[in-house]
Amino acid sequence: DANEYLIRYGKEKLKELIENAKPVKMEGVFYLNDVRASMLDGYANGQKRGSTTYIPEIDKAWTWREGETTIWTGYQNEGKSLLLNQLCAVRAYWEDAKVAVFSPENMPLDDFYNDIIEMYIGKSCDPYYSNNYMTKEEYEEGMEFVNKNFFLIYPDKDFTIDSNFERTKYLVKTKGIRTLIIEPYNTVEHKMRPGEREDLYISRFMAQLKRNNIEQGVSTHLVAHQLTPKKNPNDGNRYFKPDLNSIKGGGTFADKADNVNFVWRPNRAIDFRDREVIFGSQKIKKQKLVGIPQDVPEDRKSTRLNSSHRCISYAVFCLK
Repeated sequence: DANEYLIRYGKEKLKELIENAKPVKMEGVFYLNDVRASMLDGYANGQKRGSTTYIPEIDKAWTWREGETTIWTGYQNEGKSLLLNQLCAVRAYWEDAKVAVFSPENMPLDDFYNDIIEMYIGKSCDPYYSNNYMTKEEYEEGMEFVNKNFFLIYPDKDFTIDSNFERTKYLVKTKGIRTLIIEPYNTVEHKMRPGEREDLYISRFMAQLKRNNIEQGVSTHLVAHQLTPKKNPNDGNRYFKPDLNSIKGGGTFADKADNVNFVWRPNRAIDFRDREVIFGSQKIKKQKLVGIPQDVPEDRKSTRLNSSHRCISYAVFCLK
């Protein structure tokens, strides 16, 4: 209290105190010294780089990096969610990297979890496919792996992004998840402000994802469809290659994302049975740390990661 200080110590002392007073640090304003220790650590030991996908070809185009938001785009039913889930399964196997998934389209729960089990074991869990049917022991092993590493978010009351964040925070604290998948964007219950333009809302939505990444220490992967595909008369009537500026909702997604990846079946328009698949990245914000934008064509051979008797198949190489 200035009056008490004046009475106790006198005018000159109060004047001296005011002249030497240091400003109180304002919330939301930062100085280099706030992160000096982490910067010196990065200088001495290297900056935080993206971690491997365990597929060298994909690592050239994109790697996992904490705190980033990655868009996964492509046409409907061409395998973008399948590839993302398989990459999560591979990473969970090697690194115990746990995943939260908001994907109402993948309900019921049994179907989603069975898909991950089949990725992990490398066999079908449906007796209909008797020639490649996993044993009961293998199925239970797969169930244990999935139960430990994959958690579905499906709120009772609403599908808002805040509801997702609330459950993500719970799973970070209780299970140590490192990845949040929102699949697809149009299943989120969006709350636009009165008169708000769609592009401005998307910008605000993407900013919310980024803030949640920082606060929770996770990476977020948002699946977003392309506009209705059109055939390219200059390329044998194949569909145009997916493009970061052709995501439904506009180019704001790409503007605000750290990375934009795509999955594309280039011959689907002319031969639906064709299995060729191309994965690629079209935007990598921090290329020195994450990867260089490029296409990764399919290796026609079915490639698997083996460890003792179990295996995890790569969707990019054996998409069906």
